[in-house]
Order: sequence, then C-alpha cells, then structure tokens
Amino acid sequence: MIDITFNQAIKDTISYELRRNRNCVLISQDLEYLGEHKVSRGYDVMLPHNRIIDVPCSEDTYTTMAIGLAMSGFNVILELKASELLRCIDPIVNYAAKLNLVYDDLKFGSLLIRVSIGYEPFVSPQESEYIESALCHYPGLKVVFPSNTTDAVKCIKGAFLEKQPVILFEEKVLKKKRFNYEATEEVLEFSSANVARAGEDVSIITYGDMVNTAMRVANELQGEGINAEIVDLRTIYPIDKETIFESVEKTGRAVILHKGNKSGGIGCEVCAIISQGECFDYLQSPIKEICLNDTFIPYSDKKASEILPSEEEIAKAIRDIVNY
Repeated sequence: MIDITFNQAIKDTISYELRRNRNCVLISQDLEYLGEHKVSRGYDVMLPHNRIIDVPCSEDTYTTMAIGLAMSGFNVILELKASELLRCIDPIVNYAAKLNLVYDDLKFGSLLIRVSIGYEPFVSPQESEYIESALCHYPGLKVVFPSNTTDAVKCIKGAFLEKQPVILFEEKVLKKKRFNYEATEEVLEFSSANVARAGEDVSIITYGDMVNTAMRVANELQGEGINAEIVDLRTIYPIDKETIFESVEKTGRAVILHKGNKSGGIGCEVCAIISQGECFDYLQSPIKEICLNDTFIPYSDKKASEILPSEEEIAKAIRDIVNY
C-alpha cells in the first residue's frame, strides 16, 4: 500500500501500459509542456515516439483519427478537456459508440477517452462545467467518474479489454489529492457501484469527489446517531441499478449528490431509477437531490463556493429526511 496522488497514479499506469503494449498509443496536445491533464508531461522523451502522438489544436480532427486507429486494432488513449469534448461529440457518438453495434466482424482495438472535468478557482465557466450527463444518453459508450485512485487505475486497465469506447472523467479537484493505493492487475467491472460506507438510516448516492465529501459528512453525523450509507456509482452509464435498489430498500431514504446541473442531470436519472423501481415502496421520505441549480460556475472562488454543494447543505438535507 502506497500513498500517492491521483495524477501520479494515472501517469504511472499509462506509462506502464504504453511500455508493455506495442499496440497502445497516446494522443494529446502540448506534451512537451504539460499535456491536457498535467499528467503527460515528459512522455515525449520517456517513451517510444511511435507510441506518442502530439497533436495540434484541432480536437475534432484528432478525435476522428483516434477512432480510426482503434478501428485498425490499436489500443488508443485520447486526452481531452471537458470543453473540448463537446466539440468532438459528433465522431464519438455517431461513429465510435456505434461501430461495434453496426459491424459484427470489426476488429476494434480499444478507445479510452480521458476527460479533465470540473471546477477549479479562477478559470472560465467553459472550463469548469460538469457535462458528464451529456455522454450518458448514447448506447455503446461506458462512462466512468471515479472518486479515488484505485478505481481510476482499474478503469484504465479495464478499458483495454473493452470493445466499446470508455469515457473516463477525471475531476480536477482530485488530481493533487493523495490516496492509499495498492498496485493491482484487477480491472473495473463497468456498471458496478461500490458501497463505500455501510449504514442503515439513509442512502447517499453519488460519484466523483462528492463521495469524499459525503464521507466527511457521514462521519460527522455519526455522532448525532445518523448512520449513513454511501453508494459510489463509479460508472454513471450504464448505472448499477441493483446496488441502488438494495441500498434504498435497506435504509428507506435517499439523498443524491452531484455537481452537475439539475435539469437532465445524473441525479434525475437516479431519482427515476428509484421512483420507477422495486424499491419505491420502501421509501419512508421524499428523495432529496443536491446539485447545481441550472447555472454556470463563476470565475470567482467566493461566488463558486456559494452555488456548489456544501457540507453544511448536505448535512441539513440528511437530517431533514431522517427526521421527516
């Protein structure tokens, strides 16, 4: 078990995969400096040049190129920012997502699209958006939003075994955080949630760094006699419905946390899963969703802190539904 930052664990994992797999290539911008994620710096001198493709600022073009390489049997790792992902969504959802559904005999390699996402202070609203729900509408994609180093590394390893494109969202706030990590060859079983904390009073259903926030709140509320269960979705498309059902049936209450916009967000999907599923009859209180209220995240860190979900807001919501 080692103590390592989220960024460093991902960098080491990708370096390892690029060295051992001759069919593996990395496509990114500005590798000589920082790379898209401040992870890829130095790859251009550390690794064979035929495994590294440093591309100019033409996201739609090199995304299409990455899909073509995957169609040719390569294991492709593509780096994008969230703001760039929206510019590349056409080839991803109209080609990459549908190739294996249309062509039975296609010898597709693999395609892992790593997307840097989320708020950081003093950057433009375009760079701070949470757009993960936009990718959860298209069959043929696997969309992963991990909360810790272990799940991120397992996703990278698992993506090489997938015949469908994998979108890995890496939240910016996690990148410098340190986690206990034990090197493993295990891969993430896509569409499998994890019960990060067991409890019987309320189910907190979330993903990304909100899992770590929920854990702090749950530990605080433990002193008040409220024992919260935390379900880390990990894969947000397709969602693990069974784990959600089991948790809500046990606790009878549900609080859904995320940082995306309320309308059309992941929270709406989880609410629908609960209300239309077999666990609805077990609910003892209304479902509570805490998220962004259909607005942009502003440049100012002070203004941003006023609209992003806070620990105080989460704790109040949990107390309210437990005492409903």
